[in-house]
Amino acid sequence: MSFRNIVFLVVVIGIVVNCSCDTIQRSLVLDVNGKYSVEWEANLETEEIVFTVDVETTGFVGFGISMNPSMAGADIVIGGVRDDQTTYFSDYHATSNGSPKQDDSQDWVLLSATEFNGRTKLQFSRKLNTCDGDGDVPITADTQYLIWAIGDTDTIGYHGADPNKRGPKIINILDAPTPAADLTEYDVFQIRRQHHVQPVDTSYWCTVHKAPNFDGVKHHVVAFNTTLTTPDSIKHTHHLVLYSCTPPQGQTTEYFEQFLDHPGGECFEQNPVIPSPYCKSVLYIWAVGGEMLVLPEMAGFPIGDSGRQEYFMFEVHIDNPGLDTTSFETGIDIFYTKNTRPIDAAVFGIAHTVNHLQIIPPRTDDFVNIGHCSAECTRAHIPEEGMNLINVMFHAHKAGKKMRTRIIRDGVELEWLAVDNHYNFDYQANRPFPASSYKKVLPGDHIITECTYDTSARPNVTIGGHPSMYEMCQTWFWHYPKGLIYCDSTADPDLNDLFQIEDYEVSEFDDEPILKKPDAIAGMRFSDYLNTLNWTSELKDRLEHQLVHGTHQTRCLGNQRPVPYPVITREYVPEDVCENSANLVTTFSISAFFILLAAMLNNF
Repeated sequence: MSFRNIVFLVVVIGIVVNCSCDTIQRSLVLDVNGKYSVEWEANLETEEIVFTVDVETTGFVGFGISMNPSMAGADIVIGGVRDDQTTYFSDYHATSNGSPKQDDSQDWVLLSATEFNGRTKLQFSRKLNTCDGDGDVPITADTQYLIWAIGDTDTIGYHGADPNKRGPKIINILDAPTPAADLTEYDVFQIRRQHHVQPVDTSYWCTVHKAPNFDGVKHHVVAFNTTLTTPDSIKHTHHLVLYSCTPPQGQTTEYFEQFLDHPGGECFEQNPVIPSPYCKSVLYIWAVGGEMLVLPEMAGFPIGDSGRQEYFMFEVHIDNPGLDTTSFETGIDIFYTKNTRPIDAAVFGIAHTVNHLQIIPPRTDDFVNIGHCSAECTRAHIPEEGMNLINVMFHAHKAGKKMRTRIIRDGVELEWLAVDNHYNFDYQANRPFPASSYKKVLPGDHIITECTYDTSARPNVTIGGHPSMYEMCQTWFWHYPKGLIYCDSTADPDLNDLFQIEDYEVSEFDDEPILKKPDAIAGMRFSDYLNTLNWTSELKDRLEHQLVHGTHQTRCLGNQRPVPYPVITREYVPEDVCENSANLVTTFSISAFFILLAAMLNNF
C-alpha cells in the first residue's frame, strides 16, 4: 500500500471515530455455508455507507444492492486481488440475469483490498443516494436485497446457477441492529405447541398456556424469540401472536386452567373451543422473516404484578396453499427478570379492521386502503408525556406493495412514523429504531396506517380477511411508557351507490358476507358478486375515494364512533436529495459566474 493510500484511510477512519452523528452498524452472513460475510456502517448525517466483505475465495468477489432477489436491475460491484497483489474493482449494473455492464460513472469507492489465507477482504463506500440513474440503486429504509457472488478465479464471468456461488439476502439495510443482550442472565419461559396440519389452505390455531408463578411480584420481559426448528415449521408458519388473558366477569383466572391440556382450536370460529374472546391484549407478534425481539435496556414488558396467576393465548397462523398434511412444532422463548427496568413497555396496533370492507379491485397495481387512530382516541388514551416508539412491524398479506404510518399534529403532517415502499410479504421483521431517533406520539395526534396493494396479476377482487390471499393493513409499534394498545377503523362505503347492494348479512366469524337484497343477487357471497362487475377505472377511483377519504367507523378500546378523514393543511414531503444536490450545483455555478464576472470587471 502506498503512503498516499495509508493517509487516505486514516483520514476516513478518523472521521468515523470522531463523528457524533447517527450511524448504523450491522453485520450479516450472506450464505448458508458461512463463506461470505458483510459488515456495514451507514452515516445518516453525511449520507454515506461503508461495506466490508470477507469472503472465502482467491477469485473475484461480487456484491450488489437490488430491489428484487435477482441480478436484473441490481447495482453491483466486482473486485478482488490478483496473484501479483494488484487490485481490481469496478461499479456495474445488471439489466438481466447475466453478465453486468460497467457503469459510466464509478460511484463506489474502493477503500482497501487484501487477500490472505484463502480469503479476500474488500472495503468500499458509496453515497446512500448517488443520484446516478444509470443503474445505481438508492439505499433507503425500504426492504431491499443484498446480492452476492463468489468467483473461483480472478477472471470475471457469469457465476451460473450454483447456490453456493451466488444468492440474495433480504434486509432493511438502514434499520438499527437488534439491541445487544446477554440472554444467559435472564430466566426463560418456553411455550411450545405441536401442530398436526390438515389439508386446508389457512388455519388460525389457538392454545392456552400458563405463565410461571411470580407470587404477585412484578417482573419484566426483556426479549422474545420465535422457535421454528424444522423446514415444515418454517414453510407453514405465517405469523404468530401471544396474548395475555383476562377471565370473564365473575370468574378468576383459574377459569383458563381447563384449557391447558386442550390441543387447541380455530381462533375465529363462531363457537371457539378456546376462550379467544377473553385473550385480546397483544404481548408479542412475529411474522415470516422476523427475528428475535430484544427491548432496549431501559424498558420491559410488565408481567406478574396482577396478584393472580397469569395465562396466555398462543395464536399461530398456518399457511398451507399446497394442502399438505404434516406435523411440526412452533414456539416462543420469553426471557424475563425480577430486576425490573425503569419503564414499562407495550405494543400499540393501528389498523383497518379485518373485514370485507377492505376492498381491492382486480388488475390494479396501486390501490390504497387505510386505518385511522383518531385524535380523540389518542387524546384520551396516550399519556401526557407521549409514547416513544422503539420498534415497528408492518403487516399485510400477499398483495401488499407499500406501507406507511402517517401522523398529523394540529393539521400538519409530520415525518412519517414508518415507511416501506417495497413491502415484502416474505419479510415482516420487527424493525428497531435507532435509540437516538425514537419517534414520539402525543395526545391529540391523528395516526393513519396506509397500505398500497398490487393486484395486477389477480383476475378477481381481494377483500379483507384472515387467509393469506385475503388482505390486512396493520402497523404494530413497540413503545414506552405503556399507553394505548390498539386502535382500528373500518371503511364505510356506500355499497348501494357503488355496487347496487341494498342489504347483506355478516357473521362475526366469517370473512364473507351473504347478500340479501336486491332479490337478483340474494344468496351470493360478497366477493363472488363483486367479481361479476365491470371494474372500470371510474369505478376503481370512486371506490378508493370512499375507502380513503370517506368517514370510517373507528374503534378505540371498544368504543366505536365515526371519524372523518383529517384536515391536513400541510402534507409531509420527503426531502429530494438529488433535487437539492442539483439546486446546490446550480446555485454554486451562478455564484461562481458572478464572482468571476466581478473580478473581470474589476481588472478591466
